[in-house]
Amino acid sequence: FSNMATGVIVSSLTAPFAIAYASTSGINISVIATAIAFSSMFAYMTYAAAGPAPLILRRDGVDNKFVWSTGVLTLILYIVVATIVFTILGYIY
Repeated sequence: FSNMATGVIVSSLTAPFAIAYASTSGINISVIATAIAFSSMFAYMTYAAAGPAPLILRRDGVDNKFVWSTGVLTLILYIVVATIVFTILGYIY
């Protein structure tokens, strides 16, 4: 749940810049806000990262080695995929 607050702070700090950029580039501003919201809730590397993080981290087979190897790769993959998907959606809608 702590990342939800971070997402709200980041959204409020970036909104003026995003609106100025979106209005000149033809990008839908709601897609930028959605991307920030989705990205701020995609966290699980610590127990306080998000609501379901304690449930994921308590499962059998999920230890620190797994989180810091496979978890980091998953986060990098998410960043790449989310950047591509939200960029495309910003221009389509």
